[in-house]
Amino acid sequence: MLPSHTHSPHLLTLTLTPCRTPIYICAFTGCNRLFPNRDRLMFHRKRDHESEDTSAIVTWNE
Repeated sequence: MLPSHTHSPHLLTLTLTPCRTPIYICAFTGCNRLFPNRDRLMFHRKRDHESEDTSAIVTWNE
């Protein structure tokens, strides 16, 4: 059963289309992690891949 606060008539929902949903995918071989923006993806690349390469990024937001 859901908590009672989830049945509130005041809950708002938002349905986004792919064009309005920011997704950046690290397309390095074997990675494919998802990020909400390019800055977060680049932080991941620097930390986890020791790279600042701006290629191999999949997104439809730019």
